[in-house]
Amino acid sequence: MLSTAGTSGLRGTFVYDRSAWSVVLVNSLRWSRFVGVAPRWPRRVRICTLGADAALHVSRRIPASGNVGLFRMLQLDVTRPLPRLVEALNAFQPEVLMPYPSMAALLAEEQLAGRLHIRPRVVTTHSEVLSPGMAQRIEAAWGTVPFNHYGLTEESHVGCECGAHSGIHLFEDLCILEVVDERNRPVPPGAKCLLTNLYNRVQPLIRYEISDMLTLGVAPCACGRPFSLITAIGGRSEDILVLRDRHGQPVAVPPLALTARIESLL
Repeated sequence: MLSTAGTSGLRGTFVYDRSAWSVVLVNSLRWSRFVGVAPRWPRRVRICTLGADAALHVSRRIPASGNVGLFRMLQLDVTRPLPRLVEALNAFQPEVLMPYPSMAALLAEEQLAGRLHIRPRVVTTHSEVLSPGMAQRIEAAWGTVPFNHYGLTEESHVGCECGAHSGIHLFEDLCILEVVDERNRPVPPGAKCLLTNLYNRVQPLIRYEISDMLTLGVAPCACGRPFSLITAIGGRSEDILVLRDRHGQPVAVPPLALTARIESLL
């Protein structure tokens, strides 16, 4: 079971049976393969995910239930103070980093400032819009172009980028995503989209309205995969809140660290 953040004003709960959840976990492995990560023995690939501290949040539930020994996993909560996250990452030395874009940008600044000392070969972000500025900071810090992933609580893996970085491949074998205008008419850059899942028979979604504004590409990806490409995502921009501690020093608060605490009171 997963629960939404309720940003629309209404909380949503989404239920899976074992069969449907297995599809979600298998699709997580497909995401890993898209970004060039595969199981390795005997020295397992070290993967660090940064997500919510709520047990039913998709960014925590998937890595928790998918940690079956294929990779060496570390889950970190974005609600931790930034110095503690830096300390944990320095100790773990991840080869693959999977954070929110806003958190990835904060960690990139820590790397550039000399406080963080990690060398991930893959950085792939999720849950928020990866802006060009964030992507540039990530590449400056670690010398790797970040991969963009698009997922929802309602559909955990809508799509992700491949090594060509020409757009997000829409996983059309698992869901139908219709980009439409306000009157549900198909348009290339839409005001919203309609989601239909193709595997969850416990709680099927049929033309479920999502407020994200998407643009679909017209040219196929150079990688040769047959999936349609999402070339732009709007409506998910998040700002980092900068506060002062008791010593007057600036403290950056990523969006999820704040919303997770608010949600715990609802």
